[in-house]
Amino acid sequence: MAEQLTHQEKMFTEDTIKELANWLIIGASYTENQLEHFKNEKFYLPLISLANEFWLIGALTQQLKDKNVWSLLPDELTNYLSEIEKIYRERSLALSKEAIYCCRTFQKKNIEVIMLKGITGLFNGSYKVISERYMTDIDLLVKEEVAQESFKELQRVGYAEQAGEFDIRAVEHHHLPPLIRENGCCFIELHMKGLKESVSGVLNTEEIWQKSIGLTLENNLNVLQLHPTHQLILAIAHSELSDKNFDNKVFDLKQVHNAYIIAQFYYQDIEWSKVQEHFSREKSSHVLDSMLNCIYTLFHFSTPITKVNDALANQHVKFIIEKYITTQGKVTLISRINSVIKGYSEETIVNLYGKRGSFPILNGRIKHFSRHCKIVIKNILSTFNK
Repeated sequence: MAEQLTHQEKMFTEDTIKELANWLIIGASYTENQLEHFKNEKFYLPLISLANEFWLIGALTQQLKDKNVWSLLPDELTNYLSEIEKIYRERSLALSKEAIYCCRTFQKKNIEVIMLKGITGLFNGSYKVISERYMTDIDLLVKEEVAQESFKELQRVGYAEQAGEFDIRAVEHHHLPPLIRENGCCFIELHMKGLKESVSGVLNTEEIWQKSIGLTLENNLNVLQLHPTHQLILAIAHSELSDKNFDNKVFDLKQVHNAYIIAQFYYQDIEWSKVQEHFSREKSSHVLDSMLNCIYTLFHFSTPITKVNDALANQHVKFIIEKYITTQGKVTLISRINSVIKGYSEETIVNLYGKRGSFPILNGRIKHFSRHCKIVIKNILSTFNK
């Protein structure tokens, strides 16, 4: 089946997206027609391919088991899903051990730490099994005054930077350079701020520390996690504002699913009016409304602040899904060019090269252009040397 998926021509439709999302809904029923689709290779190959695109095989596998349809599916399909789910589970287990090792290191030095984003879900029960959430790194927040000490402590116990030839050590970044151990399973990012400066008005770091709550990783190892309200705010703000998915009109089912899981698991604990307030104060209410409408459209989950009939939000959701279908998730040449151009924006240049000295923006752009020239020249030389 893996070979079939490799040669499977991407033909994702709106029905493919909505059918996959329906199987991912916690506690939802299914129709006989949907079940028949999962018995027919013609229909289930695009679903599995789409789930792979967004790293959702673990979540899909768990929902198929929870809905008691696992035993009704073709052996070839369940064998494939089991193999991929095992990879997800082993990786999540390795990440959880890595997180424990880091936090235990900080505990010995009395350094407070807050777990951010995906790694939190491996410990707080928001995912039924750890294979449901696939992630690439571990994000930890420490106070700015101990950030350098924390960084050096991780270096002392075996972590190191692994910078490439053309990587930039950002001057104004909200986290320190990623660290990894020899043969480590992932990078560790030490954050001084929850969000980058340009979007931190939605959720500032002081608020995060003030409302953080306890999280037990194992016996005698307790750290902190974001308050449920802040977990949802951060999840949406990071993908839609910090990563600019909203402005770039990017459809990312994994990020929508992440926000859905937080909203569903912490429904009673989230202060919904506060969520609105945080986005409103930065004039980003439309971003929040669009994400909540996307959750409603795909997972049929409504919150107390979801504006189901918001025309602009519905229009945005419709557009990003249609755009994804049109491009089949591929990055177009125009998108690549726009990405390069945006790399020369004042915000990006300040983040990478700082704002000290005379004409910092101009000098930063010159450095950035020089870097791009070196990359192009190296690629040309590599082509000729083949």
